[in-house]
Amino acid sequence: MHISVILQKLGCNLFRTHDASIASLAAYASSTKEVVYHDITSRDNAAAPRCDIYMSGAPCPAFSTAGKGGGLSDPRGSVLLHSVDYVLTQMPRVAFFENVKGLVNKRNRPVLDALAEVLRSAGYSVKAKVLDTCTHGAIPHHRPRVFVVAVLKSRLGAPFVWPTCLPCHSFDRFLVNNVSQEESVSPGRIENIEAAWKIAKKKFQEAEYTKRNAMLICDAHAGKGFLSVMLNVSPCLTKARAGNNGHYLMSLKRWMNVWEIAALQGWPKPMVDDLLQNFSKSEIGATLGDGFSISLVMRISGRALVAAGLVPSFEDQWELTPPSGHLPDAVYKIRDPTHERTAVWA
Repeated sequence: MHISVILQKLGCNLFRTHDASIASLAAYASSTKEVVYHDITSRDNAAAPRCDIYMSGAPCPAFSTAGKGGGLSDPRGSVLLHSVDYVLTQMPRVAFFENVKGLVNKRNRPVLDALAEVLRSAGYSVKAKVLDTCTHGAIPHHRPRVFVVAVLKSRLGAPFVWPTCLPCHSFDRFLVNNVSQEESVSPGRIENIEAAWKIAKKKFQEAEYTKRNAMLICDAHAGKGFLSVMLNVSPCLTKARAGNNGHYLMSLKRWMNVWEIAALQGWPKPMVDDLLQNFSKSEIGATLGDGFSISLVMRISGRALVAAGLVPSFEDQWELTPPSGHLPDAVYKIRDPTHERTAVWA
């Protein structure tokens, strides 16, 4: 059951895709059999290497409420079909899909329903849910996303269970102050910030946003009618926003820096330091805004691996975050036999 069948289920007669202008790269590390494809729409999924764990985040503008709503007729949206085709061809034990919340709205819901139906008919146990980074990722970043987890029934051990809510950590723990800060604001952004203060004074009690460590944050890049102001939680960091200084920290009268943008996606400061040797802050920010929230990926995928029998158990590192000190990184230093952790986030 491949792309043509998926399209039939969606009632689509035509299929447009990217021009195959970029050929796939040859394997660059033969010892690990790792292959990189610049454009998966030109990839031969039957000839592609098989894997046990497949993760996909198709470009979101096609399904975003802020986009043009092209869906599968948008070449970017069609990437989802090629991802599904790989799963149906190679049958990995776990398949993991992520996209914007717009995938569950009335216009795009048939795409999500068809995705689940096709995977189930191919032998997968499928679950889909909208989770937010600030409620299930322990990070103060309002980023609701649709997650679809498919586990091959023939390999299903324990049932897959979604992670539960976690307390959201204080925003000030994500600040990186010992770096250069961008404070300059263009006239158009000044107008937005002034409007944001008016909104904040109506939306929140003064005692809330003036207390110690409280943080008012606004999407100062927003167009007319889309201005967002939040308290102690960042509005969603998109590719465009994160590539252009992120959001404005009203309480500090400055923009976010790239280390803070990374932290709000769950990435550690040393990673940004390494990337800055080859990429600009704008390039790094845009990539971060276009990616997954690491805390959510860790929490969801760990449970999926257990369900598929790929690992015997999973210890949710984000549930073990101490009430003080740095936030967890993907790697911990085990300090003593009691497994007390020293996070290496900053």
